[in-house]
Amino acid sequence: MTLLTIPVGIIILVLTQLVAGFAYTIPVPDWGTSLLFTLIYITLAWLAVRIYSAKILKVSLQECYIRKPHHYLRWLICAFLLPLLVSLALLCIKGDLTVNTMSMTQKYTIMLSSIFTVGFGAGIGEEMIFRGLIMSTIERKWGKKAALLIPSVLFGILHVFNGKLGCMDFLFLIISGSFVGIMFSLIVYDSGSIFASATVHGIWNIIIIGHILDIDTAYNAQAIISYRLQSHSMLLTGGKFGVESSLFATAGYIIVIAITLLHSGLLHRRDT
Repeated sequence: MTLLTIPVGIIILVLTQLVAGFAYTIPVPDWGTSLLFTLIYITLAWLAVRIYSAKILKVSLQECYIRKPHHYLRWLICAFLLPLLVSLALLCIKGDLTVNTMSMTQKYTIMLSSIFTVGFGAGIGEEMIFRGLIMSTIERKWGKKAALLIPSVLFGILHVFNGKLGCMDFLFLIISGSFVGIMFSLIVYDSGSIFASATVHGIWNIIIIGHILDIDTAYNAQAIISYRLQSHSMLLTGGKFGVESSLFATAGYIIVIAITLLHSGLLHRRDT
């Protein structure tokens, strides 16, 4: 049942996004589409996880870490501090800054899409599946060490399908994706809830990949502000996957991991 939960979780993630995608066919204003998509996506994902947990795994949502978090203020501060510091470091690399000409309606649409679809839609949905359903199931079977590692590596691997990557791009993505997965998992263990990791995940997405400020090696005409990095170093730019797998981002994940381990005492807790 443990191994079955992994593909089931991924299927839930994919199918709920596909169904929620029908929101884009409904004749509502552009600013409302992102909100509607997110509401449908999160509601369906929550229902699917609840039904699977109760009927198949025989556990409650609380046992899947879908509950009120502890230390929430700590993680709310981290949620803003981490992407802002990474963005600041990236902006220190020589590049070209362009403020794109667009209407206020276009700007509002980008910001709402960033907040709802890219930010908290993806943040809550992915954390509910990877850190809620999959991680808690693996933990009950094989303990916390396996639960930290397996979903985190899987989380990195699944992002490979976001684009055509070379060997080095793939390597950078797996390393950075695994570290960010471990970071989110430790946040869940420290806070006792996927909602703390979903907050960090969501705000990271809004600031780093939400197209409000786009930092990449290519100019982005779809972003409100585009900063085109002139560096050709994959360490600095993250390669084809983007700045989320850059040295600055990966260093940020590792720092949060180290601080969390030291502060929470998870290193000294028995692996149950």
